[in-house]
Amino acid sequence: YNTKDPLFSDVRVRRALTHAINRPYIVEKLLNGYGKAAVGPMGIDNAFSNPDLTPLPYDPQKSLELLRLAGWSLDENLRYLQKDGKIFEFTIFAFKEGYIPIQVARYIVLNLNQLGIHAHVDMLSQKELNRRYYRSNQFQAVLTEFGTSQRIPEAIEDLWAPSFNDFSVAGGFEDEEVTRLFRLMDSENGPEKRKALCHQIDARIAFLQPGTFLYHETAIDVMSARISIPFPFSLTADGASRLWRATIQ
Repeated sequence: YNTKDPLFSDVRVRRALTHAINRPYIVEKLLNGYGKAAVGPMGIDNAFSNPDLTPLPYDPQKSLELLRLAGWSLDENLRYLQKDGKIFEFTIFAFKEGYIPIQVARYIVLNLNQLGIHAHVDMLSQKELNRRYYRSNQFQAVLTEFGTSQRIPEAIEDLWAPSFNDFSVAGGFEDEEVTRLFRLMDSENGPEKRKALCHQIDARIAFLQPGTFLYHETAIDVMSARISIPFPFSLTADGASRLWRATIQ
């Protein structure tokens, strides 16, 4: 979420959106069971992830309660959420050549519409999506992906903390406490102390929910030997966007 956008600046709203999305359904039905619900930015099966964190549960009633506390209420016909005369409406950018991400984005829209939130999907090329999102905040919400299982803390820092002269990669997200913890980690040499700081960072970002951490895919990408491509195959958004270079032998 673009946390600079007034619509998403309240942590209660962002947590409410996560509670509104049925991630177990996404894993079981859209991924055919080949995935796990995500928890936070460090990923799962990662030495630096906080072992005490669990995914926020699918709980539409909890979502509505958090939205009420943030000032949102249903209109008199119980059709949509409103605040200060404006309805809760926003657009989600998704990669137009990613089959599963598009299905996930459309399912998220259904989940949110059931609560009275009007969400829409705008499908973009990978280049245009990156232009609006990567170190930028020219978006409201975006469905993107991070490979986290093998990431080192410095790579996570680049995603979630601003550099000295630029936005953070993750849509310009910035939190004073998260940045402080990363700076402490940068100056720490002890492996156990660095890991403890990573656990704090993981917990802090998971609490703030600057994005809904949806799932980790556990399937292995396989390409037929008849297809030749001049790079290692991986069905990520970046990998799919380069498949035009593939040839069939």
